[in-house]
Amino acid sequence: MRLDKSQSVEDLRVGRFVVVEGKRTRFFSMLTDVSLATSNPNILSSPPGNDE
Repeated sequence: MRLDKSQSVEDLRVGRFVVVEGKRTRFFSMLTDVSLATSNPNILSSPPGNDE
């Protein structure tokens, strides 16, 4: 699944119930595993700086 742009990744945790929306169906689910991935593998070797 992909996280909606309006949803904060900090709100996700294992054991939380979520609704996954497909093109025709919505699925009621529970998060049992969380892993982070990226569409650009180069970001892992050279992450952006912290702008805070």
